[in-house]
Amino acid sequence: MNTLHTVLPDLLACATCMGPPGHKTNLAAGNAILFMVGIVLVVLLSLGGLIFTLARRAKKYAEEHPEEAVFS
Repeated sequence: MNTLHTVLPDLLACATCMGPPGHKTNLAAGNAILFMVGIVLVVLLSLGGLIFTLARRAKKYAEEHPEEAVFS
């Protein structure tokens, strides 16, 4: 962590920007970040589920209708 302080000091928030540790504003900001990460996770998992479902349906359809297969 000390290396990070010396190499990239501009990327770390100081006490002026973040406020005192444990302050309600800091806790709220942290919870907001976790909430947004949760929303992104739900959206990505939903997209993955959709792709999985479509692939499974396409495979099932190809097995039931081999005469209509585009790829052999």
